[in-house]
Amino acid sequence: MSSHTSTITRAASPPNTAPDPGAAAQSLLPRPFLIALLLAANGFLLALTLILSRTAQGMGLSPVTYGFWMSVGAALLLSLHAGRHLADLRQPAMARYAGLSGVLSLAAPQLLMFTVLTHIGAGLASIVYALPVLLTYLFARVLGLEGKGGVRMAGALVGTLGATLLLMPTDGGLPADALPWMALALLVPVILAAGNIYRAVAWPVGARPRVMAAGVVATSVVFFAVASVPFGADLNLMAVAGVWPLVLAQAFVSAGQFLAYFALQRVAPPVIFSLIGQLALAFGLPMGAIFLGESYTAVTFVAVGLMALGLIGVVTGPMLRARAV
Repeated sequence: MSSHTSTITRAASPPNTAPDPGAAAQSLLPRPFLIALLLAANGFLLALTLILSRTAQGMGLSPVTYGFWMSVGAALLLSLHAGRHLADLRQPAMARYAGLSGVLSLAAPQLLMFTVLTHIGAGLASIVYALPVLLTYLFARVLGLEGKGGVRMAGALVGTLGATLLLMPTDGGLPADALPWMALALLVPVILAAGNIYRAVAWPVGARPRVMAAGVVATSVVFFAVASVPFGADLNLMAVAGVWPLVLAQAFVSAGQFLAYFALQRVAPPVIFSLIGQLALAFGLPMGAIFLGESYTAVTFVAVGLMALGLIGVVTGPMLRARAV
């Protein structure tokens, strides 16, 4: 791994100044296996979020209302899990980190994604989450946090080409009337990649992952509450009959995902961390087909293939080597 990569890896590793039972449990697993397990958990839960959200919107619940109540439920669950350590968020550095991470990593991307879901489908929406790995690498290169690597750069370009295919209004590509929504969805990986870099270099000293998870989701509650005003969203969950079980399920899914999210943050550098989107794509396409009856064209699978090749290029090298916590 290059010296630049080592620099960001050290910055990304949260200081272990306080005992954390989760850390002891993690040490029982080999680091590469742990990273793979956490990536798979995050990818599956993110894909499941898209399915649940699309279903709830199909029942008539607005994206903002869904985002607000799922965040309320998840924040309560995570706050209970954090217990007395939740008081750590009184420290300005931790409150600032949780706030910015909440906007970049959860609230803003989810609001955009929930808005476009009904126009492009959960399967195609999951493809958008595959792009942060490429953008995170490119951002890190521009900022001097990644060393030069021709193979990795080629992988980023090939993956970007695959994503571009999805924007071509051909018989096999995205329908022309869905192009504006797909373009809006492409803001999601840009925001997520920025969040990956921010979290890597700004983790507060002594922060506990479960506390940061609670703080991030609590920020999302505020974000969606504020967004309900310009969007004209009715936050009365009971106004839509029968939707509350979906929102309750989503609260548990989101709480579980963000526990896994920050557990992965502790053990994986930012480019590897951003592979969550690749796993969300792997789960999202078949889940969209099975649960929502979505269908995909040959161009979609060509695009996915190119993105997979790009992924291989980006992670070529010692990037999966375990890093010290």
